[in-house]
Amino acid sequence: MKDENNENQTAENKSKGILITEGAELTVNLTMSASANGPNITFGSDATSFLRQDLCRHWLRIALEHCLTAKQANLNLKLANDEDNSDELSAALREEFTSSMQAIMASEISLDSFYSSVKSRISIPEDQRNAWRQKRTPRWKQIAEVYRLGCGLKNCSMNGVRDGLQTIYRFRDYAVHPPANMEKPIFHPDIERGVEWRFVAFRYSNACEAVHFTIDFLSRMSASPNSNFDSLKTYCENLEPAINNSAEIWNNNFPDQPIESRNRD
Repeated sequence: MKDENNENQTAENKSKGILITEGAELTVNLTMSASANGPNITFGSDATSFLRQDLCRHWLRIALEHCLTAKQANLNLKLANDEDNSDELSAALREEFTSSMQAIMASEISLDSFYSSVKSRISIPEDQRNAWRQKRTPRWKQIAEVYRLGCGLKNCSMNGVRDGLQTIYRFRDYAVHPPANMEKPIFHPDIERGVEWRFVAFRYSNACEAVHFTIDFLSRMSASPNSNFDSLKTYCENLEPAINNSAEIWNNNFPDQPIESRNRD
């Protein structure tokens, strides 16, 4: 695999131009120069372009797509269970498991991407950073605090945010740092059988909760950036349509768990 960022390649003289994709920010630095050669003055200019791609929207879309796949797999799972078809039951369980795991992981990465974007656009007090390092504050707690500073979360809303983030990060650790020890089978409620515990942890209902929390949370955050940070306001304004689009797709497919539309403060 090549890391194109380290290939020292630029687009100016190797392509037809620059393609501006959804979620990309373009900056152009223009340099003017003048030089004197005797009585003559020569003027010149040089333009350098820079791109930055937002990944939050893309990971959110991936999470939503896998959640929809997990939804269908769960229907297939229940059908195979009713028919007592072992082969189809195993295939559907595997599909539900892998799709749910990817939906939850993509949700966490989307939140992490949004956190990085917010963090880079606000001022975090140095004593706050020092306290995080000294106390080895868990990442999900740091993320919740950055959201509070950047998006005006009130104290009464913080408990629900912390709970949701803590849960998603716990499931992330289940996938990324799985314990190697043997465990007793646990009951899977949709097939009334004992399975390895991760098939219960990464099932459709949990994926559904994770993706719902993520879309709803990002919808709230992107609609209420701290007015003290102009760069953050611009970022949220650009991100908000993508979040609203994901919310619309969600509401069309999960009308019993709607995400309410929000107006910018």
